[in-house]
Amino acid sequence: MASSPSSSLTKPSTSKTPMMTRRRTRSAGSSPDDNSPKIQRPRLHSPPQTNKQPLLPFPTMDSSDGYNTTQGNDDNEYQGYSSTKTPHTNENRGLITLVKATIPSEKVRNIDCGQGIEMLSIHIRLENTSLVIHNIYKGHDKILEGENLFSAASRENTFFAGDFNASSSMPYDPTTYKCSRQTTLHLLLEEFPEVALLNDTNEATHLRGGSLDLSFVSQNLKEECTWKGHPILTGDHFATDTSIKITKIPPPPPPPAGWRPDLANWPTFENQMTVWATQYLQTPAQNINTLQEDFVSSLHNAANISMPKKTFSTNQTPHKDSWYYNKRVKEMNTRVNRTRKLFRPNPTDEMHALLRDVINHATQTAKEVKQETWLKWCSQTTRLTSIAKMFKWFNKISGKSKITQPHHPDPQAEANRLTQHFADRTKSAHLPQTTRERQVALDPGRWRVINTACNIPDDTDTPFTLKELGKALQKGTDTAPGADMITYSMLKNMGTAAKTVHLHIINRTYTESSRPTQWNQQNTQPIPKPKEPNSYRPISLISCTEKTAERMVLNRLLWKTGPLHHRLYAYKEGICTQECLADVMSTINERKAIVVFLDLEKAYELASAAAILEALADKAVKGNLLAWAKGYMQNR
Repeated sequence: MASSPSSSLTKPSTSKTPMMTRRRTRSAGSSPDDNSPKIQRPRLHSPPQTNKQPLLPFPTMDSSDGYNTTQGNDDNEYQGYSSTKTPHTNENRGLITLVKATIPSEKVRNIDCGQGIEMLSIHIRLENTSLVIHNIYKGHDKILEGENLFSAASRENTFFAGDFNASSSMPYDPTTYKCSRQTTLHLLLEEFPEVALLNDTNEATHLRGGSLDLSFVSQNLKEECTWKGHPILTGDHFATDTSIKITKIPPPPPPPAGWRPDLANWPTFENQMTVWATQYLQTPAQNINTLQEDFVSSLHNAANISMPKKTFSTNQTPHKDSWYYNKRVKEMNTRVNRTRKLFRPNPTDEMHALLRDVINHATQTAKEVKQETWLKWCSQTTRLTSIAKMFKWFNKISGKSKITQPHHPDPQAEANRLTQHFADRTKSAHLPQTTRERQVALDPGRWRVINTACNIPDDTDTPFTLKELGKALQKGTDTAPGADMITYSMLKNMGTAAKTVHLHIINRTYTESSRPTQWNQQNTQPIPKPKEPNSYRPISLISCTEKTAERMVLNRLLWKTGPLHHRLYAYKEGICTQECLADVMSTINERKAIVVFLDLEKAYELASAAAILEALADKAVKGNLLAWAKGYMQNR
């Protein structure tokens, strides 16, 4: 008789997160408040009761097929636990996962492990860390494609277990289990060393012997795991008991302390920068790296004097009245609190009347501020306002704003991993062999053309002017700054003398075809993906001083090459996919048509720098302009 494995998870203590895997079960004499996590599966034959205590529900995680999941809580059968289920049908066994009701949990998207593989995935949050649990059932006639599952488990804390029907050539060695036609479990574990198998090779999980039921965990959790078969609970499969002790991860380090440009005293800032720049221009540094470092240090010193530092709160929950809360409301609330303190030791009629008047005045002020904020937003809303922006505003008013996900506990390590992953994607080894051979043959000629064009004088070789610098700064807005914490508002308000120093640095990079070392460094931060728990995307924060130079060079480059092709809808200011779709629809004009969409895999990552620079040279880009572009695309 085939059995469907399941797992269960009890509420962890501060040091333990116990778990078990098997089907839905009840264990005699166990308490739902037991702090040792267990995963058990149901038994077919109940052993004799040793006492007369009623059977209590035990948290379980059941494995079966179904992909359309429903969430619910059966108070009669699973009291104290939140349940996530997949329906039982003719094709699917049906899965259920029970998690202690006091533990935050949510259903997450299943990982594709092959056709017919049943999975139920749950994400639970445990103080400063989290754990993803996959409950799996693989029919004996199904093929498991485990690469995606093992890859996901190598990136985040993961536990997955279930009935894999892992028949192998050696009954007590599950690593010989053939996952697919070409891959064995041993090869998967070698390919993904971040994932560990928990099964004891000397203990069977089936009455006829062999380890049909497997349990896996992220390698960094293995040392704190215990795995064993249950001595009583059994059907044709034995229940297994897995306990995981998860060490509390320290909170992530605070971000670098920046400044509040919105509260800056700009006249003081400009005066500080003007005094420094006037003296510095008399004997500027000759080394371009020292020149850039001195310029950044002066901006930091002026910012320390003229604007307050940023403060960061660890509270991720937005204020319930944040959509209208301002200084007026804050002042009224402060008055109410002060009046309450005066009323408590002296509860006279006069003080009570005063407190009532203050509360009424604060309430009226809050209503007025709400009305003003609402009318202001309505006046700014036009037919061009996006639906997404409107829904975000309505959710904020109704108190449904999403809680910001916590940042990665070790952002530097995660940023390095993401950077290395991107570097691996950009390797030419991913190109077809014929393409690589073609590049090797063409590159020497391309670089000869590029180097020759860089040495040809051109009318774009003239140094940049303050007018060009001002035009480039005009487009900059205060977003997340680079590693030097310099914002565009600082560069705009530092005065003419300091702008002259900035312009001197840019002209040095342009005429000498060299770049400060700071410009080649990027601050990469892992940002949580909103719909994928524990999954991050990298965002690179570049210095505003460098981005200003890029804008100035781009303006000259566009002047030299002319406008981009009119059928190109990317990389153009004010142009988006709507224009592209409008052109397609107007061309079709309600006639029958076939539209072909092509996607070039890794087109950006695998672009050839030599091919791009040669194309610029063919468009008569030469001299300092081409040399600067060459330096920009190399040694980053």
